[in-house]
Amino acid sequence: MATKAVKPVKAVKAVKTELTKVAKKPEEKKESGLSVSVVDASGKAAGTVTLASELFGAKVNKDLLAQSVRVFLANQREGGARSKTRGMVEGSSRKIYRQKGTGKARHGSIRAHIFVGGGVVFGPVPRDYHLKMTKQMRRGALVSALSAKKSDVIIMDGLESLGKTKLIAGEPHAI
Repeated sequence: MATKAVKPVKAVKAVKTELTKVAKKPEEKKESGLSVSVVDASGKAAGTVTLASELFGAKVNKDLLAQSVRVFLANQREGGARSKTRGMVEGSSRKIYRQKGTGKARHGSIRAHIFVGGGVVFGPVPRDYHLKMTKQMRRGALVSALSAKKSDVIIMDGLESLGKTKLIAGEPHAI
């Protein structure tokens, strides 16, 4: 029985040595499309920059992007229509005339919904359309958006020397 216990130990040691060999191999570049050319203020190439693969090289999660857009647009909504109920309307709440002996219908406050200037019954009330995303989901959506737009990234050098946005936009009468 002692020999059976020795064999698995040797196999485990062999696997560990293989793993250490794999770990010691030099890392290869996973994606070469992450280098972007740097442009100076005049529009000429001034070098290259390598973008972080954690931000620009991730897989694009379209469902997460769609959800983040939905959350953003929902949080822009106000949902603010409101009408006043009989408790919010200006005026007294005393009984407008006595209960019996007048020959008229029974009434309480003059601010009831059946009177002019009275409150609205079952009117609109403000609704909160606010949605939340977890921090991990927000970060994942940002990384997905950056990875999807990595081909559109332009890095400019020397923007502080320009001073005016017109010069960057290339308007003809800017100078």
